[in-house]
Amino acid sequence: RSLVLLFAALFLAQISFVNTQSPDYQWTLVFDLSPTTDGTLVGPASSGSISTTMSSDAGPTWSFSETSDETATYSSTMQANILKGTYMEYGNITFSTGNQISFSSITDNGSFMGFAGDVQYGAVHYEVTGGTGIFENVKGAMTDIFTREGASIQLALWGMCWKS
Repeated sequence: RSLVLLFAALFLAQISFVNTQSPDYQWTLVFDLSPTTDGTLVGPASSGSISTTMSSDAGPTWSFSETSDETATYSSTMQANILKGTYMEYGNITFSTGNQISFSSITDNGSFMGFAGDVQYGAVHYEVTGGTGIFENVKGAMTDIFTREGASIQLALWGMCWKS
């Protein structure tokens, strides 16, 4: 019993040290990606608003509304582990000229989770490892859920980072 109390006290002490500072940058984007001949994935995401509407008599609904012609560009390289059904991924997102973040999955945590009909789906989380321009010396995290149908990949991505 005293061991349980000790772990509980250590857990509560750890919570008090959590950084409560708001991120310097935060984004939620929907990218439309395509593979290239050199094996990278590239594609744009438009500026937009993503919303979820809750209803007491139906499930949640999700919508994306494009708000401008400004785009961000995603570029990454994947290294699949076919035996495990996982992958590693690293790359960058360019938000505007000279302003880019770099990211890398943490080990091979990308997962091809399954199929819904002809649509494959999965997820991955990344470490934001730095960047250029306004993103110089940032650290942070991103997560995504993807769907793939044929060669078309849609990536719903959420990320945040802090200047170090």
